[in-house]
Amino acid sequence: AAWQAAWRCDPELPLYGPDGFHPSELGTALAALVVYAGLTGADPGELPLDADEDATFALRAAAAEALAAARR
Repeated sequence: AAWQAAWRCDPELPLYGPDGFHPSELGTALAALVVYAGLTGADPGELPLDADEDATFALRAAAAEALAAARR
């Protein structure tokens, strides 16, 4: 759900690695955001990310959206 939300923000986000199967660094970062925020209750918008500004915004927004949907 988080990846789909991220692609709605930016369809060009490279969430898969070069083999088209495993996650890229951005895909891994998004998964980590969702897992960490889901376990701790932290706000994904406040967690650090080592990505460019546009990707950081998209990943944080996607993580928040996926977590909100899971809580419904």
